[in-house]
Amino acid sequence: PPAESLEPRTSPDSRSGQSAEESSESEADAKEDAQSDRESLAGLASFDGSAAAAFCELECFTSEGVGFTPLEEFLADPLVLCESEVLLPGGSCFEPADVFQLLYGRSSKFVARYQELRKSTDVQWVSPTISPTAPWCATASLRSTVPVPVLGRKPYREYIRIALCAEPSCCSSAADPRSDAPAAPALIVQQVGIVETGSFGSFRSESLFMFMQPDWCSGPLVLKAVAMKPNGRFASRAADGHHKALADFLTAWKLESETWPSARMMQKVSNSDSGHVSGPPVSASCA
Repeated sequence: PPAESLEPRTSPDSRSGQSAEESSESEADAKEDAQSDRESLAGLASFDGSAAAAFCELECFTSEGVGFTPLEEFLADPLVLCESEVLLPGGSCFEPADVFQLLYGRSSKFVARYQELRKSTDVQWVSPTISPTAPWCATASLRSTVPVPVLGRKPYREYIRIALCAEPSCCSSAADPRSDAPAAPALIVQQVGIVETGSFGSFRSESLFMFMQPDWCSGPLVLKAVAMKPNGRFASRAADGHHKALADFLTAWKLESETWPSARMMQKVSNSDSGHVSGPPVSASCA
């Protein structure tokens, strides 16, 4: 898909002055977006295997020759940003599979919120495209201008690959060798970021976000985030940058999640209007 210029988001407070007609139109638009999201993102299949195996079916290099670090190597000695950050409490009925839609759906403002917090400008976002050969994987990319300490604003590009899989390490029973419980579902998002500084060369960073439900649908939706451990003279500053990026991610998540209950209700109304009541896109075990 073509790159999308991200417009500055409208603050929720600015909607308080809307007329009843404008409010009704906004609700209708959101309802249409929710329906569009379900249709456009319904094709992300679930891979019955680990993330490493899932990504094996996907090209390891982008069209521009930028490679992703193999997960086995990535996870051997990473910089751990958070181990088990609770994103949504148990009983919320959102699964890792739903995170794909919640973050990247057409009605989602998450990417715009996050880039705003990162103080990015000139953002060109290419939303996820599901792989035709590995339908459990998707790829996306982004270009922007970002602030760099001392050097000022510099061009930045980011490449993302996503997999919906059954990751053994994401199951709460994984540590118990006696357990024969199936691996828990997880959405894995791996991203490579490159800052072009001109005479100082380019700086590469890489992070991995694992959205999981270790206790399946009865438990909370949690996040484990790691980054490639930085080295060299600027390692400490790079580590601080990773932690700041995670803090911005969690803030954007919180802001976006505040819009989801009404969106879920709109999905139920939409399904009811069409004579098919199925609720939000969750499995029967979560209903």
